[in-house]
Amino acid sequence: MTIEYSLRRRATHARYFAIVLLCIAAVVLVATCFSLPAIAGKTLDYLQQFQGARAETGSADGRDQSLGPEKTSDWLQLFALTTLVLGVSSVSFACFLLGKTAIMEMQLAGRLYGIADALCIAGNDLGQLEKAVVFLVPKGQGSFLNSKVVSTEDTKALLEILRKLR
Repeated sequence: MTIEYSLRRRATHARYFAIVLLCIAAVVLVATCFSLPAIAGKTLDYLQQFQGARAETGSADGRDQSLGPEKTSDWLQLFALTTLVLGVSSVSFACFLLGKTAIMEMQLAGRLYGIADALCIAGNDLGQLEKAVVFLVPKGQGSFLNSKVVSTEDTKALLEILRKLR
């Protein structure tokens, strides 16, 4: 097995992993959107039952009676709303992290494919390998030509290598 083959295999695995991560993030977001109304409804029903039971039985200490039913109701609704917002924001942040990881895996796959191609083109010459890597390996965000200045001599050398391969 050559190193080019193992690089291409790792790149393929990285792409599959990125696809799985994006699918998981999409399923979690869709499930959250569908389950959020049910969770909110159950939370409000529970709070109404809790307030009803609290109003009927009263409290042993005088603190809750001094607040009044309206004040207690506002605090419970604020607590329920804050809990729901924090739950949705944590799910959203988790999906963001899954998506970011998937993007990094896709970039890794592109780089690995580029390195494998550069190794195939260059053979045993390290100078040609460096020139091929400049052209074939993406540098991340933005154009790969912006990150490193490529001279016309390097371009001619790479074209000469490619002509020899044909």
